[in-house]
Amino acid sequence: MHRIIADVVKIKNPIKIEDLTFLVETITGCLKSDDAKDNPVDKFIWIPFGKALLDCLKNETTIEISPLQNNLAIVLRGLGDYQTAKELLEKALALDEKNLGELHPMTAISYSNLATVLMDLGNYQAAKILLEKALASNEKNFGELHAITAISYSNLAMVLQDLGDYQAAKILLEKALASNEKNFGELHATTAISYSNLATALQNLGDYQGAKKLLKKALASDEKNLGESHPMTAISYSNYALVLKDLGDYQGAKKLLKKALASDEKNFGELHSSTALRHLNLATVYYALKDYQRAAELSAKAVTIFTKILPEGHPNIALAIGWDEGIKKKLKENK
Repeated sequence: MHRIIADVVKIKNPIKIEDLTFLVETITGCLKSDDAKDNPVDKFIWIPFGKALLDCLKNETTIEISPLQNNLAIVLRGLGDYQTAKELLEKALALDEKNLGELHPMTAISYSNLATVLMDLGNYQAAKILLEKALASNEKNFGELHAITAISYSNLAMVLQDLGDYQAAKILLEKALASNEKNFGELHATTAISYSNLATALQNLGDYQGAKKLLKKALASDEKNLGESHPMTAISYSNYALVLKDLGDYQGAKKLLKKALASDEKNFGELHSSTALRHLNLATVYYALKDYQRAAELSAKAVTIFTKILPEGHPNIALAIGWDEGIKKKLKENK
């Protein structure tokens, strides 16, 4: 068939969801990622397939499209493509609100997913509004002790921490942990996430020993359940390292942050926000060790990466620049 004839056929007989139902379900499943067991990097290969399907079905507004948009967006978020993820999640949320209503569990998932990307982009207030809606829906539909509600407690708590309300975050994270310990047990990867999240709140409140105890449990669980090279384990290395730094164990912190950085560079590459954050965290440890030259090299890398991949005005850019300027000033003073 001539290409022009093929184009005319496509225009006259556009592809409909009924023609691709099985394929949509299959690719949606392939893109689905579970933080408790999956490595998000393994899902990256399915991104072109998800994009191609959505391009074929760009005029469809049926209920089957939203899960594909959600799952593809979460994988793109893992890749660091926050803007494309945000656009997809806005479309998915509009479809869910139209087809299912604001109080449906699927709509709550879309609220939550969009909120996480808005947090990545530094829009914490907008994220908080969406997460409050997701939590209200999940408490109504599932009750306070359900695992899905626990996720909502955790997500809202994390944005409250970003906004500086550490005490309110701690209360929500304690509820999430109690739920996860009851539903999954202490050794489950989901419970490990709760240990880690609550530890960050305790750390922000100055309870470093309490944070260290929880992070030790989280790290042991992640190494056992996920392995040393998993991105979630890298987060545990980093979190544990930062509390060790707060307690003055700079050598222990340096060792763990090097492991986290190696893992993120392998999983995500150099131009990723997780990698940039590891560079910056490691820079602060070298600064504490008075190795200002190495600290300056790492902080400069963090500034370069954050500036390249994050929108102008993002808090992480300002944080990295602040550290970089302070480290360089100290370096000059010691020459």
